[in-house]
Parts: sequence; structure tokens; C-alpha cells
Amino acid sequence: IEAQMPFLNIKDGELHSEVVYFTDSVNTRLILKGNINKRAETLSGLLYAADTGGVWVPYIQGKLGAKVHFDTLRFALDEKSYKNGVLKIEGEAAISNLVMYHERLALTDVQIRSGSAKYHISVGPKWGSLDTLSVVKVNEMTFHPQLLYKKEPANKEISIQVVSDKTPAQDFFNSLPQGLFENLSGIKATGFLTYAMGFHVNTSELDSLEFDSDLEAENLQILEYGETNLEKINGPFEHTVYEYGKPARTFTVGPSNPFYTPINQVSDYLRNSILTAEDYGFYRHKGFHEEALRLAIITNIREKRFARGGSTLTMQLVKNVFLSRNKTMARKFEEALIVWLIENQRLVGKQRMFEVYLNIIEWGPYIYGVKDASRFYFAKQPSELSLAEAIFLTKIIPSPKNFRSLFDNYGRLRPWNGGYFRMIGGIMRRRGLITEEEYAALVPQVYLRGRARDIVVTATDVPPDSILYGVPNDTAAIPPAQQLDLQDLKIKTLPNWEEERQKKRGINKNALLIL
Repeated sequence: IEAQMPFLNIKDGELHSEVVYFTDSVNTRLILKGNINKRAETLSGLLYAADTGGVWVPYIQGKLGAKVHFDTLRFALDEKSYKNGVLKIEGEAAISNLVMYHERLALTDVQIRSGSAKYHISVGPKWGSLDTLSVVKVNEMTFHPQLLYKKEPANKEISIQVVSDKTPAQDFFNSLPQGLFENLSGIKATGFLTYAMGFHVNTSELDSLEFDSDLEAENLQILEYGETNLEKINGPFEHTVYEYGKPARTFTVGPSNPFYTPINQVSDYLRNSILTAEDYGFYRHKGFHEEALRLAIITNIREKRFARGGSTLTMQLVKNVFLSRNKTMARKFEEALIVWLIENQRLVGKQRMFEVYLNIIEWGPYIYGVKDASRFYFAKQPSELSLAEAIFLTKIIPSPKNFRSLFDNYGRLRPWNGGYFRMIGGIMRRRGLITEEEYAALVPQVYLRGRARDIVVTATDVPPDSILYGVPNDTAAIPPAQQLDLQDLKIKTLPNWEEERQKKRGINKNALLIL
């Protein structure tokens, strides 16, 4: 980047200057006009491009891969004081037609027609604050932010409070930055909305982190949906699955699809197992589980990465039906608002949401929906799934394409899966979802009968008798003649394959020890 200032005129406090900067063989001419009052220690200014192309902020594109563009920027420093070690600054700023792009923000440009701020900042030796007199406007919405930052040798403390004015619903939706909420573009509504958010963390006491976020509605009515009808999942609809950003499969979610399964035809074991592991409060909350979100924030701060999500079933459903799989901030913002609308406006009932969820989620490579999964793994109907099979299907929901890693080459679940089976089974028992007898009979093993067996089993010395292939985990799967000696059957179905190979070669354990 190269910059030049062809002229700078300051006369009687009036400032007029031109700045030219060069990036990638392109030169941009900026005009800066303002006023400086040395006695009052105040200043104000206006920055804009000499032509109609607007202002592209230099440097950050090459450094951060981001783009920032605007038409005009107004700024003012109205008051500055320093007393008892505390610096106080008051001022304001306004920007028009702000355009931002970064691959982690959104897939397209994010645009704000107008934004402004009146700020009251205080800075001490080890702290800084933005007090409650500060005001931020984004298009037609007004916010009152408050921020406190403290830094000690052993920890940092951050507190944030944001409250909006009660805003007409149409102004609220019109104020959403273009590019962040594509599904809601064009929505028409009446009523009022008010947003409030609170956050506090002390880095030396992460477990005490506080977080709450609330959007309060008053007489809200949706008159017309925007780009997407949020009620479409109440009836049959076409669902397209994307892989690596490209459409991979489209199918109907409804009775005309032979793989569609009504929720009352899904095993209670599977329904309860999923609710236990993914979102036990699903039928009680309104789309968000604040404690799960709080714990997710704690984990992510502690591990300094996005390690935990805290999504509810509603959030997972919205993500799968309405949003792309691109992990951007825009997707998370839009997901949260769509979830709030669906739950708080009761656009879709809980039972229907769960039914759609069961029929669209991925359960393996190109395996979508509960019937497809039941056949793929166990050659069964969803209503026939056993407790162990249900817990297995629940376990692979977060990472369905990696199901193969749970098995050894003989099709047996690896021993470390046992902890998950005991945990989910134990919670289900304590909540009365299964009996003591069902929990006691739970074996952390499943018997693959479907197409998955051909993918999982790669060992060449698997016995041809299918009963030796795995451990049936419920007596219903065992022929009547063999139910008499279930314990003996379990022993037989878990042979030590290494010993079997050694026997075939005429080697025994004692010989190995001598060697």
C-alpha cells in the first residue's frame, strides 16, 4: 500500500485535505473535511471518495481476507478529559452504505444502509468501559450498549449488556443487515419487538460465566413470509441435501415417500434415546437451552476453539431444512432468529418438528431418515429397533459418516463404546424411560444385518454362521431354541479371534510364552 497527501489546508480551524492511496495498481482519492478546535480539544470530520465509487478500506483485505466499503464516514470528538488517572471521551460517528465481506461472516456481502453511535468511554489504568449513555443505531433499530473490561495479572473480566428500544416489528425486520438473514428477506409483520442480552465472564472463574439472550414480542403477527415459508414443514415438502456445497439428493418428506416414517412408528427406545442425548428438554423449552449454550461458551473459551455447540433439536432441524452447511456467523444468526419465530409464534408443533427431524437427519454416508438408517444397519423397520440399536443410532448422529470407526474389522463395536451405552442407558433408567431389567440386559453391542455389514466387515476369517458375527442384544433376535442359554450364547458370539487364528496355525499361548 502506498499513500500520498497532495494537499492539507487548515485555516481558522477548518480542515480540508485529499488523500490518495494505491493498492493493486488501483488508486483511490479520498476527501477529508473537518473542524479542529484546539482550545476545546474537539474535532469533527467527514470522509468520502472523490468519485462515486465509495471508499474501500485498504490493508485489511490482504491481511485478514476481509473487505470493507462505505460511502461516507462522519466522526466527532465532542469532549475529552483526564482526571485522577481516568481518561473520558465522548463523541459520535455515523456511516452510510457499509458493506462487509469475510468468508467466516457470510457467503455474500453484508450490507448496512446506515449506522451511527454516540459513545461515552472511560479508560483507567487496568480497565475500560462504555457506559449506559452510549447509543447505537443500525438502520431503524436503536440499542443501548454497556461494556466493562478489567485486566488483572491473573485474569480478565468482561461484562456486556445490550438492550434495544421497543421497536415496531416491521422496522426490526427491515433493520436486519442484508446478507445475514436471506430467508427472512421481504417478511411483513406487525407488533413490537425488544431485544436484550447479558454476558459476564471472569477468566479465572469460567464456570461462573453468565449469559442470557431474549427477544420479547408484543402482539407480533407475521402477515407475509419473505424468501422462505417457515411453515412449509407442516405438510409434505421437498428436501435437498447438500454435500460439499452441492446438491447430493432430493426427496419428499411426506407419506408419498416410501421411506417416510410417522413418529408413532418409530421405536420408543430411539425417540427417548435421542431426546436423552441431544435435547431432553425439547418438549418444554422454546427452541433454546440457555444452560447448554452457557456450558458451550465455557468449553469454547477454555479450549480456545469451537469445541461444543449447545444446539437443541429445533436448532438442528432449522439448520438442516432452511440453512446451508457453511459454518458462518450469518448462519448462526439466522438460525437463532428462525428458531425463535417457529417456537414463539408456534408455527410448527413439537411433535411435527421431531417427526421431520427423524426423517431428514443424516445417519451415514447418503443415509437420510430413520427408515433408511434402520434398514442400512439392521435390516429392520424403525418400530423394531432394540434399546442397544437405538443407542447406537443416537451415538452416530453428531458424526454419521464416521460410523465405521466404531467397529473393528469383524463388525464388533469397539470396547470404548461401552461407556456411552452405559451413560445413555443409565440416564434413561433414572428418568423412567426404561426399566431396571432393560438396563441390566443392555449389552454395548449391535448385530449388523443391513448393507452396513458389507462396509464394516473386512476381516477374511469371519465365521459364515451369522450368529457368530455379533452379539444379539435382545432375545427377540435369537431363535427360540437358543433363548434357553443366552449367557452361553453371548460367550460363543464373542470369540477371541487371535486365539482362533493361532489354533488354525497350530500355535498355543504356552508356545508363544516360551518363544
